[in-house]
Amino acid sequence: MRRTRQELESVRDDAARQFHAGEDALVHVEVEVRQAKAAAHGVWATAAWLLGELQAAPISQEWYEYPYTNRQVGLERTHARDRIEGNDWPDVDRDYAAGVQYTVGWSFWPDEERPVPGAG
Repeated sequence: MRRTRQELESVRDDAARQFHAGEDALVHVEVEVRQAKAAAHGVWATAAWLLGELQAAPISQEWYEYPYTNRQVGLERTHARDRIEGNDWPDVDRDYAAGVQYTVGWSFWPDEERPVPGAG
């Protein structure tokens, strides 16, 4: 990953604020979402998982030893994409998966736009 712990913590906290904003939540992901709140939840879960604060991966619920390998993190992005495309993970909310997919990509590519706006 290319993001610092501080960047991940900031996105985690801002995603929590967006989740609590409910229908007024603001998120930036690669696909159109119906419920930004669900996408913000996916952003939060992914950032918290990448920080080692959640043991289960956001889509697969697999447990990996922290710190995670790039392959393990990338696999969650693949799972999220599979859900968005309707190929797998039918019990996972599509908008949540969009938040997961974008946040994993954002964690690797420094020129990607933040998945949620910063506070203030």
